Amino acid sequence: MENVKNDKPKNHRIELDNHKLLSVSGVKNVPTFTDKGLSVELNGETLTVCGKDLSIKHLDVDSGNLIISGYVTALKYGVAGGLIKKILR
Repeated sequence: MENVKNDKPKNHRIELDNHKLLSVSGVKNVPTFTDKGLSVELNGETLTVCGKDLSIKHLDVDSGNLIISGYVTALKYGVAGGLIKKILR
């Protein structure tokens, strides 16, 4: 029997509560972070979070969970390794 690699992206979940508390599951890494924005690596794509006074309240890449507080103004999806640095400037 031949082993078949499953390249299907794993699911992730995003929950935003009144622009002030963002929960994300399925997180692989958070390579870029400032108080105005951050990039979140998911499987095969990147989520860019823009806002004001953002802070990471909880990050556990082993379980894939992230909680951000502050005021979230935008969520943007992109291909992993895209134009994240230009967006966060």
